[in-house]
Amino acid sequence: MQKSLKPVSDDEAGVEIPDGIASLPLKSIAELEAYEILLKNDGNLRKLVSRKIRLLGKRNTKNSEADYVQRAWRTVFADSLSKDVNWLGRRDKRVNNGNEKKGLHNCRITPVVKDGILSNKVFVNMENEKLIEETKGALKNAKLRFIADQLRVPADESSDSN
Repeated sequence: MQKSLKPVSDDEAGVEIPDGIASLPLKSIAELEAYEILLKNDGNLRKLVSRKIRLLGKRNTKNSEADYVQRAWRTVFADSLSKDVNWLGRRDKRVNNGNEKKGLHNCRITPVVKDGILSNKVFVNMENEKLIEETKGALKNAKLRFIADQLRVPADESSDSN
């Protein structure tokens, strides 16, 4: 059963988030804020997201921690959102087209992702500092990935019509 979250303020007007993990990956700050409200009110949703991250498994044996943390965050955030967040946030309005960067250190989604990563038996002993370091690394090049994806899409569409 799909439910929609109704906007709680004028800033969130027009943003509807389907209830559950079907709305992942999140694509905008407004979606993240609405999802944070869902996480606050729904303990079952936190378990579902954590379970989804736990089941990502281990793929890259050379740098498995970095690979796993990056895939965990890419499961939750699309590059369009990852470019607008970082670990501590940024209060300077001169960056990010006049919008602040949102800090993940105090978001409700962060402990859910952390629980998902640490519940995987391969990564159960990962230290918090390592998790923070790998999270910062996963978000570091999000803007470049986003721009590359934007440039790639029109090229793919024009090659299909030929």
